[in-house]
Amino acid sequence: MSRDCCSWDGVICNEMTGHVIELNLGYGGLVGVINSTSSLFQLSHLQRLDLSMNNFSNSHISPEFDTFSSLTHLDLSWSYFSGLFGTISESIFHLPNLETLDLSENDQLNGYFPKTKWNSSASLMKLDLNYVNFSDNLPKSLGYLTSVHSLSLAYCNLRGRIPESLSNLTRIKSLYLQYNSLNGTIPSGCSIRMFSLLSLSHLDLRHNHFSGQLAYFKSNTILSKNQLQGHLPNSIQNLVNLTDLHLLSNNFSDNVDVSFFSDLRHLSYLDLSYNRISLTNENKVKCTLPGSLVSIRLAACGVRELEFLKSAKQLFYLDLSNNKIQEPLCKDLS
Repeated sequence: MSRDCCSWDGVICNEMTGHVIELNLGYGGLVGVINSTSSLFQLSHLQRLDLSMNNFSNSHISPEFDTFSSLTHLDLSWSYFSGLFGTISESIFHLPNLETLDLSENDQLNGYFPKTKWNSSASLMKLDLNYVNFSDNLPKSLGYLTSVHSLSLAYCNLRGRIPESLSNLTRIKSLYLQYNSLNGTIPSGCSIRMFSLLSLSHLDLRHNHFSGQLAYFKSNTILSKNQLQGHLPNSIQNLVNLTDLHLLSNNFSDNVDVSFFSDLRHLSYLDLSYNRISLTNENKVKCTLPGSLVSIRLAACGVRELEFLKSAKQLFYLDLSNNKIQEPLCKDLS
Protein backbone atom coordinates (compact mmCIF):
# COMPACT_ATOMS: atom_id res chain seq x y z
CA MET A 1 0.00 0.00 0.00
CA SER A 2 1.25 3.49 -0.81
CA ARG A 3 2.78 5.35 2.13
CA ASP A 4 0.81 8.47 1.03
CA CYS A 5 -2.21 7.42 3.06
CA CYS A 6 -0.13 7.49 6.22
CA SER A 7 -0.46 11.28 6.28
CA TRP A 8 -4.26 11.19 6.19
CA ASP A 9 -6.29 12.19 9.24
CA GLY A 10 -7.12 9.18 11.38
CA VAL A 11 -4.54 6.90 9.74
CA ILE A 12 -1.51 5.64 11.65
CA CYS A 13 1.13 3.49 9.99
CA ASN A 14 3.99 1.39 11.27
CA GLU A 15 7.10 3.50 10.67
CA MET A 16 9.20 0.48 9.72
CA THR A 17 6.85 -1.42 7.41
CA GLY A 18 4.43 1.28 6.24
CA HIS A 19 1.49 -0.96 7.08
CA VAL A 20 -1.66 0.76 8.31
CA ILE A 21 -2.04 -0.30 11.95
CA GLU A 22 -4.66 2.17 13.20
CA LEU A 23 -7.75 3.64 11.57
CA ASN A 24 -9.50 6.19 13.77
CA LEU A 25 -12.55 7.45 11.89
CA GLY A 26 -14.97 7.92 14.78
CA TYR A 27 -17.29 10.93 14.46
CA GLY A 28 -16.19 11.14 10.83
CA GLY A 29 -19.59 11.82 9.29
CA LEU A 30 -19.19 8.72 7.13
CA VAL A 31 -22.24 7.36 5.28
CA GLY A 32 -22.55 4.19 3.23
CA VAL A 33 -22.52 0.42 3.30
CA ILE A 34 -19.59 -1.76 4.35
CA ASN A 35 -19.78 -5.16 2.65
CA SER A 36 -17.43 -8.11 2.39
CA THR A 37 -15.70 -6.68 -0.71
CA SER A 38 -14.79 -3.40 0.96
CA SER A 39 -11.16 -2.31 0.62
CA LEU A 40 -11.20 -1.93 4.40
CA PHE A 41 -10.52 -5.66 4.69
CA GLN A 42 -7.25 -5.34 2.77
CA LEU A 43 -5.75 -3.67 5.85
CA SER A 44 -4.77 -6.99 7.37
CA HIS A 45 -2.28 -5.47 9.83
CA LEU A 46 -4.81 -3.29 11.64
CA GLN A 47 -4.47 -3.19 15.40
CA ARG A 48 -7.07 -0.50 16.17
CA LEU A 49 -10.24 0.23 14.23
CA ASP A 50 -12.68 2.94 15.30
CA LEU A 51 -15.73 3.51 13.07
CA SER A 52 -18.00 4.76 15.85
CA MET A 53 -20.61 7.52 15.47
CA ASN A 54 -21.02 7.17 11.70
CA ASN A 55 -23.92 5.96 9.55
CA PHE A 56 -23.42 2.55 7.96
CA SER A 57 -27.13 1.87 7.79
CA ASN A 58 -28.03 -1.66 6.61
CA SER A 59 -24.40 -2.79 6.81
CA HIS A 60 -23.88 -6.24 8.23
CA ILE A 61 -20.90 -7.01 10.41
CA SER A 62 -19.12 -9.04 7.78
CA PRO A 63 -17.33 -12.33 8.46
CA GLU A 64 -14.35 -10.56 6.86
CA PHE A 65 -13.71 -8.88 10.21
CA ASP A 66 -12.03 -12.11 11.29
CA THR A 67 -9.16 -11.28 8.91
CA PHE A 68 -8.00 -8.70 11.43
CA SER A 69 -6.08 -11.20 13.54
CA SER A 70 -3.86 -8.46 15.04
CA LEU A 71 -6.79 -6.29 16.12
CA THR A 72 -6.72 -5.20 19.77
CA HIS A 73 -9.42 -2.48 19.70
CA LEU A 74 -12.64 -2.57 17.67
CA ASP A 75 -15.26 0.14 18.08
CA LEU A 76 -18.36 0.01 15.85
CA SER A 77 -20.70 1.72 18.31
CA TRP A 78 -23.46 4.16 17.32
CA SER A 79 -23.03 3.41 13.60
CA TYR A 80 -26.32 1.72 12.60
CA PHE A 81 -24.89 -1.71 11.87
CA SER A 82 -27.35 -4.59 11.62
CA GLY A 83 -27.31 -8.34 11.26
CA LEU A 84 -25.00 -9.86 13.86
CA PHE A 85 -25.94 -13.54 13.39
CA GLY A 86 -24.46 -16.96 14.14
CA THR A 87 -21.00 -17.47 12.70
CA ILE A 88 -20.62 -13.74 12.14
CA SER A 89 -20.73 -13.19 15.89
CA GLU A 90 -18.20 -15.99 16.31
CA SER A 91 -15.71 -14.18 14.09
CA ILE A 92 -15.96 -11.03 16.19
CA PHE A 93 -15.69 -12.70 19.59
CA HIS A 94 -12.84 -14.99 18.56
CA LEU A 95 -10.32 -12.35 17.42
CA PRO A 96 -7.32 -13.67 19.37
CA ASN A 97 -5.69 -10.39 20.48
CA LEU A 98 -8.81 -8.34 21.13
CA GLU A 99 -8.69 -6.14 24.23
CA THR A 100 -11.66 -3.82 23.60
CA LEU A 101 -14.87 -4.65 21.72
CA ASP A 102 -17.62 -2.03 21.52
CA LEU A 103 -20.73 -2.76 19.42
CA SER A 104 -23.05 -0.75 21.63
CA GLU A 105 -25.95 1.47 20.61
CA ASN A 106 -26.64 -0.43 17.37
CA ASP A 107 -30.21 -1.31 18.24
CA GLN A 108 -30.81 -3.17 14.96
CA LEU A 109 -28.13 -5.71 15.82
CA ASN A 110 -29.24 -9.21 16.77
CA GLY A 111 -26.88 -11.94 17.82
CA TYR A 112 -25.84 -14.93 19.88
CA PHE A 113 -22.98 -15.42 22.30
CA PRO A 114 -20.49 -18.18 21.60
CA LYS A 115 -21.27 -21.14 23.83
CA THR A 116 -17.65 -22.26 24.06
CA LYS A 117 -14.49 -20.51 25.24
CA TRP A 118 -13.74 -17.43 23.15
CA ASN A 119 -10.35 -17.02 21.46
CA SER A 120 -10.29 -13.50 22.94
CA SER A 121 -10.96 -14.76 26.48
CA ALA A 122 -7.46 -14.17 27.81
CA SER A 123 -6.98 -10.70 26.31
CA LEU A 124 -10.41 -9.02 26.36
CA MET A 125 -10.59 -6.26 28.98
CA LYS A 126 -13.62 -4.21 27.88
CA LEU A 127 -16.79 -5.59 26.30
CA ASP A 128 -19.67 -3.21 25.58
CA LEU A 129 -22.74 -4.67 23.88
CA ASN A 130 -25.41 -2.32 25.27
CA TYR A 131 -28.58 -2.32 23.13
CA VAL A 132 -27.55 -5.33 21.05
CA ASN A 133 -30.53 -7.73 21.03
CA PHE A 134 -29.50 -11.20 22.17
CA SER A 135 -32.87 -12.54 23.39
CA ASP A 136 -31.01 -15.25 25.25
CA ASN A 137 -29.67 -16.33 28.62
CA LEU A 138 -26.30 -15.12 29.80
CA PRO A 139 -23.89 -17.85 28.64
CA LYS A 140 -21.50 -19.69 30.91
CA SER A 141 -18.74 -18.81 28.44
CA LEU A 142 -18.62 -15.25 29.85
CA GLY A 143 -16.85 -16.78 32.81
CA TYR A 144 -13.78 -17.38 30.65
CA LEU A 145 -13.21 -13.62 30.26
CA THR A 146 -10.75 -13.62 33.14
CA SER A 147 -9.03 -10.39 32.08
CA VAL A 148 -12.20 -8.32 31.65
CA HIS A 149 -12.43 -5.07 33.63
CA SER A 150 -15.68 -3.70 32.23
CA LEU A 151 -18.67 -5.74 31.00
CA SER A 152 -21.70 -3.83 29.69
CA LEU A 153 -24.79 -5.81 28.66
CA ALA A 154 -27.63 -3.38 29.35
CA TYR A 155 -30.80 -3.33 27.25
CA CYS A 156 -29.87 -6.64 25.60
CA ASN A 157 -33.16 -8.50 26.17
CA LEU A 158 -31.33 -11.03 28.32
CA ARG A 159 -33.27 -13.43 30.51
CA GLY A 160 -32.74 -16.20 33.03
CA ARG A 161 -30.29 -16.41 35.90
CA ILE A 162 -26.78 -15.04 36.25
CA PRO A 163 -24.49 -18.03 35.57
CA GLU A 164 -22.19 -19.26 38.31
CA SER A 165 -19.25 -18.73 36.00
CA LEU A 166 -19.44 -14.92 36.33
CA SER A 167 -17.90 -15.25 39.77
CA ASN A 168 -14.67 -16.21 37.94
CA LEU A 169 -14.27 -12.61 36.72
CA THR A 170 -11.83 -11.69 39.47
CA ARG A 171 -10.52 -8.56 37.70
CA ILE A 172 -13.87 -7.01 36.88
CA LYS A 173 -14.46 -3.43 38.06
CA SER A 174 -17.75 -2.55 36.34
CA LEU A 175 -20.67 -4.84 35.51
CA TYR A 176 -23.76 -3.37 33.84
CA LEU A 177 -26.76 -5.69 33.41
CA GLN A 178 -29.60 -3.19 33.79
CA TYR A 179 -32.86 -3.18 31.83
CA ASN A 180 -33.05 -6.88 31.04
CA SER A 181 -35.30 -9.71 32.22
CA LEU A 182 -32.78 -11.45 34.43
CA ASN A 183 -34.13 -13.25 37.47
CA GLY A 184 -33.11 -15.37 40.41
CA THR A 185 -32.87 -15.10 44.15
CA ILE A 186 -30.43 -12.85 45.95
CA PRO A 187 -28.61 -14.16 47.88
CA SER A 188 -27.72 -17.28 45.95
CA GLY A 189 -24.41 -19.05 45.50
CA CYS A 190 -23.46 -17.00 42.46
CA SER A 191 -24.74 -13.65 43.70
CA ILE A 192 -22.88 -13.93 47.02
CA ARG A 193 -19.60 -14.68 45.26
CA MET A 194 -20.21 -11.94 42.69
CA PHE A 195 -21.04 -9.35 45.36
CA SER A 196 -17.86 -10.29 47.23
CA LEU A 197 -15.48 -9.83 44.28
CA LEU A 198 -12.92 -7.39 45.65
CA SER A 199 -12.30 -5.71 42.30
CA LEU A 200 -15.99 -4.95 41.59
CA SER A 201 -16.71 -1.27 42.23
CA HIS A 202 -19.84 -0.67 40.09
CA LEU A 203 -22.72 -3.13 39.72
CA ASP A 204 -25.96 -2.14 38.00
CA LEU A 205 -28.84 -4.65 38.18
CA ARG A 206 -31.79 -2.26 38.01
CA HIS A 207 -34.95 -3.04 36.05
CA ASN A 208 -34.71 -6.83 36.25
CA HIS A 209 -36.66 -9.45 38.21
CA PHE A 210 -34.31 -10.33 41.08
CA SER A 211 -35.96 -11.35 44.34
CA GLY A 212 -35.01 -12.44 47.85
CA GLN A 213 -33.71 -10.79 50.99
CA LEU A 214 -30.54 -8.79 50.52
CA ALA A 215 -28.20 -9.93 53.28
CA TYR A 216 -25.09 -8.25 51.89
CA PHE A 217 -24.62 -5.00 49.99
CA LYS A 218 -21.77 -4.11 47.66
CA SER A 219 -20.64 -0.50 47.34
CA ASN A 220 -22.20 1.46 44.44
CA THR A 221 -24.71 -1.21 43.48
CA ILE A 222 -27.91 -0.12 41.73
CA LEU A 223 -30.85 -2.43 42.46
CA SER A 224 -33.84 -0.23 41.61
CA LYS A 225 -37.00 -1.81 40.22
CA ASN A 226 -36.52 -5.43 41.21
CA GLN A 227 -38.48 -7.54 43.69
CA LEU A 228 -36.12 -7.56 46.67
CA GLN A 229 -37.62 -7.66 50.13
CA GLY A 230 -36.86 -7.70 53.85
CA HIS A 231 -34.82 -5.21 55.86
CA LEU A 232 -32.10 -2.95 54.51
CA PRO A 233 -28.85 -4.82 55.19
CA ASN A 234 -26.80 -3.40 58.06
CA SER A 235 -23.68 -3.73 55.91
CA ILE A 236 -24.74 -0.51 54.14
CA GLN A 237 -23.79 1.44 57.27
CA ASN A 238 -20.18 0.26 56.97
CA LEU A 239 -19.70 1.53 53.41
CA VAL A 240 -18.16 4.84 54.41
CA ASN A 241 -17.11 5.63 50.81
CA LEU A 242 -20.54 4.89 49.31
CA THR A 243 -21.65 7.60 46.85
CA ASP A 244 -24.91 6.18 45.40
CA LEU A 245 -27.71 4.19 47.02
CA HIS A 246 -30.50 3.34 44.55
CA LEU A 247 -33.21 0.99 45.90
CA LEU A 248 -36.29 2.46 44.19
CA SER A 249 -39.37 0.25 43.70
CA ASN A 250 -38.56 -2.94 45.55
CA ASN A 251 -40.35 -4.52 48.50
CA PHE A 252 -38.00 -3.54 51.33
CA SER A 253 -39.89 -3.07 54.58
CA ASP A 254 -39.52 -1.95 58.22
CA ASN A 255 -38.88 1.34 59.98
CA VAL A 256 -35.58 2.94 59.02
CA ASP A 257 -34.19 5.70 61.20
CA VAL A 258 -32.38 8.50 59.36
CA SER A 259 -29.37 7.91 61.61
CA PHE A 260 -28.86 4.69 59.57
CA PHE A 261 -27.13 6.90 56.96
CA SER A 262 -25.23 9.25 59.27
CA ASP A 263 -21.76 7.74 58.68
CA LEU A 264 -22.01 7.75 54.87
CA ARG A 265 -20.13 11.01 54.49
CA HIS A 266 -19.64 10.68 50.72
CA LEU A 267 -23.22 9.78 49.84
CA SER A 268 -24.51 11.95 46.96
CA TYR A 269 -27.63 10.09 45.73
CA LEU A 270 -30.20 8.41 47.96
CA ASP A 271 -33.34 6.80 46.54
CA LEU A 272 -35.59 4.68 48.75
CA SER A 273 -38.86 5.55 47.00
CA TYR A 274 -41.78 3.16 46.62
CA ASN A 275 -40.82 0.40 49.01
CA ARG A 276 -42.63 -0.43 52.24
CA ILE A 277 -40.18 1.60 54.28
CA SER A 278 -41.19 4.12 56.93
CA LEU A 279 -38.44 6.68 57.43
CA THR A 280 -38.30 7.84 61.03
CA ASN A 281 -36.25 10.23 63.14
CA GLU A 282 -36.81 8.69 66.54
CA ASN A 283 -33.52 9.88 67.99
CA LYS A 284 -34.04 13.49 66.85
CA VAL A 285 -30.33 13.66 66.11
CA LYS A 286 -29.26 16.84 64.35
CA CYS A 287 -27.47 16.58 60.99
CA THR A 288 -28.17 12.87 60.62
CA LEU A 289 -28.20 12.93 56.81
CA PRO A 290 -24.80 13.44 55.17
CA GLY A 291 -24.14 16.98 54.03
CA SER A 292 -22.78 15.58 50.76
CA LEU A 293 -26.25 14.64 49.45
CA VAL A 294 -27.31 16.36 46.21
CA SER A 295 -30.33 14.15 45.38
CA ILE A 296 -32.83 12.67 47.85
CA ARG A 297 -35.80 10.66 46.64
CA LEU A 298 -38.09 9.48 49.42
CA ALA A 299 -41.46 9.17 47.68
CA ALA A 300 -43.95 7.05 49.65
CA CYS A 301 -41.51 6.48 52.54
CA GLY A 302 -43.84 7.51 55.37
CA VAL A 303 -42.01 10.79 55.98
CA ARG A 304 -43.83 12.92 58.59
CA GLU A 305 -41.39 15.72 59.43
CA LEU A 306 -38.38 17.29 57.76
CA GLU A 307 -35.95 18.21 60.53
CA PHE A 308 -33.43 15.66 59.23
CA LEU A 309 -33.11 17.49 55.88
CA LYS A 310 -31.45 20.56 57.35
CA SER A 311 -28.04 18.93 57.19
CA ALA A 312 -28.23 18.39 53.40
CA LYS A 313 -26.68 21.74 52.48
CA GLN A 314 -25.79 20.75 48.89
CA LEU A 315 -29.24 19.42 48.00
CA PHE A 316 -30.23 19.95 44.36
CA TYR A 317 -33.14 17.50 43.91
CA LEU A 318 -35.75 16.48 46.47
CA ASP A 319 -38.76 14.16 45.99
CA LEU A 320 -41.09 13.81 48.98
CA SER A 321 -44.25 12.97 47.06
CA ASN A 322 -46.87 10.60 48.53
CA ASN A 323 -45.84 11.08 52.15
CA LYS A 324 -47.57 12.15 55.38
CA ILE A 325 -45.79 15.41 56.09
CA GLN A 326 -47.61 17.24 58.87
CA GLU A 327 -45.69 20.54 59.03
CA PRO A 328 -45.10 23.31 56.49
CA LEU A 329 -42.14 22.59 54.21
CA CYS A 330 -40.62 26.08 54.43
CA LYS A 331 -40.72 26.05 58.23
CA ASP A 332 -38.79 22.80 58.49
CA LEU A 333 -36.13 23.75 55.93
CA SER A 334 -35.55 27.34 57.00
